[in-house]
Amino acid sequence: MIHKTHIDRSVCFLLILFFILSSQKISGQAFKASAIVGANLSQIDGDNEYGFRKIGLTAGGKIGYGIDKNKFVNLEFLYSERGSSTTLFASEPESKIVLRYIEVPIIFSIHDWYKEEKKYHVVRADLGFSYGNLFQLETPIGDPEAFRNHDFSYILGAGFQFSKRIGLCIRYTRSLNKMLDYTDVDGKNITFEGYFLTTRMEYQF
Repeated sequence: MIHKTHIDRSVCFLLILFFILSSQKISGQAFKASAIVGANLSQIDGDNEYGFRKIGLTAGGKIGYGIDKNKFVNLEFLYSERGSSTTLFASEPESKIVLRYIEVPIIFSIHDWYKEEKKYHVVRADLGFSYGNLFQLETPIGDPEAFRNHDFSYILGAGFQFSKRIGLCIRYTRSLNKMLDYTDVDGKNITFEGYFLTTRMEYQF
């Protein structure tokens, strides 16, 4: 099992910025803050494994700014575990690839089905992009130094509010760049491209 650990300075800056924004007064009409926890089901094109078999944790927070009554721009800061696996619950190191990212999505969301008596929208659609910094890697194959530290992805999603504070979100995320692209000692070109499904709960403060 090969390990790699790296944290980019830009991620540290974004984390500080996120906490500065979080510490501001968010009880006004424009700002909304939420805590997030959920799971990623991911896979990698190019590793000869098929199906969304790698289960990983995603958790963090988001701050939304209202630009209209039903439109928001959201900045999120997430821990995101991705990769691939031979089975859903594989425990052997040689049976899975584990990629741990700090992820910073920027999401535009449109809300609908407003409940007047409860003062919240029931459904929403999400569209956005995300920057991810690979800070830890566990892989039984490939050169760990060949894995790219930076990931750029697009995101499509939908959300449903059970109440004003508690909601469910489902997303599809796909990388725009390859996480791995190198030629091994036998002259074979190996490329990995990742994508994943996310189901998460959100609690709005």
